Order: sequence, then C-alpha cells, then structure tokens
Amino acid sequence: MKELLEKIEETREQLLAEILPLSSDQLNRKLQLGRWSVAQTCRHLVLTELLFTEAIAAGLRSEPSASIERKPIELVLDKSKKLESPDIAKPEESDFSLDELTAMLVQARGKLLQLLLTVKDSSILYERHSRHVFFKDLALYQWVELLALHEQRHIDQIKRLLDDMSE
Repeated sequence: MKELLEKIEETREQLLAEILPLSSDQLNRKLQLGRWSVAQTCRHLVLTELLFTEAIAAGLRSEPSASIERKPIELVLDKSKKLESPDIAKPEESDFSLDELTAMLVQARGKLLQLLLTVKDSSILYERHSRHVFFKDLALYQWVELLALHEQRHIDQIKRLLDDMSE
C-alpha cells in the first residue's frame, strides 16, 4: 500500500509543479477547437479521481475473488492511442482559477486517501475488483496504479500543450 500511495503522491507533485507557475491565461487557453485547456485537463483529473474513488469503494464492498488477472494498464501511457474520456469524466466548458483547481485536486485526493486509509489489510486490494470501462474487471490495487498512470499521461499532455503555447 505504501508504494501505491507514494506513486500517486509523486505524480501529483509533478502535476502541481507544472501548473502552479501558470498564469490564468496559460491555464485556460485552448490552442485548438475541441481540445482541452490545461485547466480543463486538471478538472478531468479531478473528475476521474472521484470516479476511481467510487469504484474502489464499490470494490471494497464486493466479495473476494480467487484470481483477478492483472491487466495491461500501462497502455494508458501510449500516446499513439487516443482514448475517449467517458462523458461523466469530461470537464465543463469553462475557465478555472488556479485556486479552484488546486482546491479541487486536494479535495479529490483527500477523499481517495480517506478511503484507502480505511483498508487495514492491503491484501484486500489484490483480492477484490471493480468494473472499469476499458479494462473490465480491475483489481483495486490496479485502480490506484492506473490513477497514477492516467495522471502521468495528462502531465505529459500538459507539457506538450505548454510547449505549443511558447512557440
């Protein structure tokens, strides 16, 4: 459990390092129609984390499973594959302030940590699963791993967007 928590904390620190120095214009600028701004990408990360927290909570209420196949969640890092976000995780078409974004990120992470810290025996995360839209039955520990990978994918996306802004 400690390694899982360290990984999600590490990616969150990377995300904050990218967004904290940005101006409101940099946060909310869209370079292309139909593409998300940095702020919208962060809002998507918040929505996703809240959904993942709900999925993990549901999985904790499920019955243990004898074997849950490890899924190739690393595929989320493959930038050549365009992944369509479910509507429920799509951000609003509005601007966000840095303060709003950081508060939402902190709140979503707090809910996740509050839930994970109720797990007294981390083996439960390996024995239970919840349904994922792309990966189907996903062990709970993989939900946490996927959260870090998903955030890393979007950190890379934010870096490319900021590079494009500076050109």
